Amino acid sequence: MAVIKIINCTITRNKGRGLYVVDNGTVLVDSCLIASNTSASAPGGAGIYMTRGQIRNCLIVSNQFTGATGNGGGVCMTNAALNTNVAFGLINCTIVDNYSAKEGGGVAAFGASNYIANCVIATNYSAAA
Repeated sequence: MAVIKIINCTITRNKGRGLYVVDNGTVLVDSCLIASNTSASAPGGAGIYMTRGQIRNCLIVSNQFTGATGNGGGVCMTNAALNTNVAFGLINCTIVDNYSAKEGGGVAAFGASNYIANCVIATNYSAAA
């Protein structure tokens, strides 16, 4: 199985998402700044859209999802049909000041095996809420 590691990176001011990771391997995003990214297209996740793996020790701030379909201003995490038995995790992250025109201003989570541990999720906004 492939291992993708994105470590100690700054991912800012991108249009069409900061990170879009759909993979059958193991994905780790660690110690990154993910800020001021925008997206208006489904499935959402202006800061990060991922279908499997972990996001650890990251600051996810001021990302905006403005699309009519899709969810998650900061993070959209989902277990795609291919990955239904794989956990997706947010660990030790700070997720603040993100916006979504739909659900999940800070985080939108879909799937049976997602988890969030030791995170600060604050001052995010969802227009649908």
